Amino acid sequence: MFKADDEGDYHVCRYTLKLPSNQQWRIVAQMGGDGLLPDPDPNPLFLTRAWIGGDPAQSKPPAGGMRAFMGSKYVTLDRRNSRATVDFELYYAVPGSGTPK
Repeated sequence: MFKADDEGDYHVCRYTLKLPSNQQWRIVAQMGGDGLLPDPDPNPLFLTRAWIGGDPAQSKPPAGGMRAFMGSKYVTLDRRNSRATVDFELYYAVPGSGTPK
């Protein structure tokens, strides 16, 4: 992981992974706990509590909500395409709201 940085309204975290080439990989973002997909181990420290050092009024999900990432992406690395960029956006999921917050 590289040093996190702010870019406009976003707090950006960058990671580098080394993956074998000539295979398709599904890249999924998640946070919290030690469990691996498909059995993640949710941890309230990451999902529902205020960010450490953050403004409590802005860094905590709404009541009943939790942090989540949108989507996943498939990538295949080969000699011509040895790198891929995958972007994920964190949002606050609120049950029963019908849309991310």
